[in-house]
Amino acid sequence: VGGSTTPAARRASVRMRMNEVPLWAWISVVCKFAESTTVRSLYPYVSSLADMLGVSPEAVALCISLKEVGYAAMPVFGPYLTACAGAGGPVSVRVGAGLALAACSLLIGAVNSFAVFAVAVLLIGAVKSLAEVGTQMMVTAFTARDDRGRTVAVIELAWGLSSLVGVP
Repeated sequence: VGGSTTPAARRASVRMRMNEVPLWAWISVVCKFAESTTVRSLYPYVSSLADMLGVSPEAVALCISLKEVGYAAMPVFGPYLTACAGAGGPVSVRVGAGLALAACSLLIGAVNSFAVFAVAVLLIGAVKSLAEVGTQMMVTAFTARDDRGRTVAVIELAWGLSSLVGVP
């Protein structure tokens, strides 16, 4: 199909294409890395959170698993939320979800209440799913069809990095 097929030529071609990934995608990598690491960082601190909240570690672990309920609720509520937020465009969905995740994380750290912790973790699950939808909306809106695979691959790199860093 033309061009050189030497390993050096292939590496140069990959480097050139990675430079074509838009800046907003690299910013999304940083945001997704922070979000994913935050979610994963709860697990090692179950006993500390249990002491802080005055409940058993099992209760905290069960509460952390509530974020999966938030993930599961998004197929039901997600279309309505994205339709409401979609008026501002995909950037508003992504930024709003990021701010909501930050607010929930701050709430967990600021309030020593098991009920607040449980609600915040449930919201983290739902809002994390909304953040994923916002990211995919941005990919669709701002990336040419031929470049979407590469852009998604770069953004998903953050998920893998958060597994390395966020799980001690």
